[in-house]
Amino acid sequence: MHLVIDIGNSNVVFGIYKNEWIHSWRLTTVKTYEMKMYYQKRLIHFILENKLTLSEIDKITISSVIPQINEEFVKLIEEVFGRTPQVVSYDSMAGLMIKTDNPSEMGTDLIANAVAAVHLYQDHAIVVDFGTALTFTAVGKDMTIYGVAIAPGLYTALKSLYGDTAQLPEVSPKLPDTAIGKNTTHAIQSGICWGYTGLITAVVDKMKAEMGHDCQLIATGGLSSALGPMNEYFDVIDTDLTLMGIKIIGDQL
Repeated sequence: MHLVIDIGNSNVVFGIYKNEWIHSWRLTTVKTYEMKMYYQKRLIHFILENKLTLSEIDKITISSVIPQINEEFVKLIEEVFGRTPQVVSYDSMAGLMIKTDNPSEMGTDLIANAVAAVHLYQDHAIVVDFGTALTFTAVGKDMTIYGVAIAPGLYTALKSLYGDTAQLPEVSPKLPDTAIGKNTTHAIQSGICWGYTGLITAVVDKMKAEMGHDCQLIATGGLSSALGPMNEYFDVIDTDLTLMGIKIIGDQL
């Protein structure tokens, strides 16, 4: 079995793969001194709760966008499983070409998205990842990453409003039925959520024009289904896309 770990700014996602994803868990990202104990306890609990044994895990691959916790995270995995995990980097995937100014700056989660998109769908693709940041990754079917666009994620945008504005409340990222808000919550949800539908289509249309051909449009991330009318806009909504990309990279390391 292959344990795949995606360490993001908001969540750490664990997935266990054996011919398919048989288990997955999402935890809040912890960066404090309690991190090691927090994840060790929960990881062991998850393994036991699902009637697995530690010895059944024969491969472990980690992708992380938080470099400052990587060393401690590797140590906690070594202590639990008695083996050193593989850590994905920008140059881990054989045959991948990253056509950006500084490939080493690209997040391994975005690289995993691109790898999985081409591996699974065998086509040019734009992957829209609804996470802490809203990211757009353009990749060719020859495994060339052309580049990325980044905007604040839905939660990030909402938090910036209620965090910096005294009279605005905290609201959930829910798309209202109408654009004209009838109360403060409705107004914020309309501005952010309906606004983001326009943001997404504008960036995707511009990327498609620059790529010069049609491509698979794939949504992933924890909030990939939050904008209801956008569901039909995407060719695929695949919440396991990042995990699958990390797994594919790990398999050939």
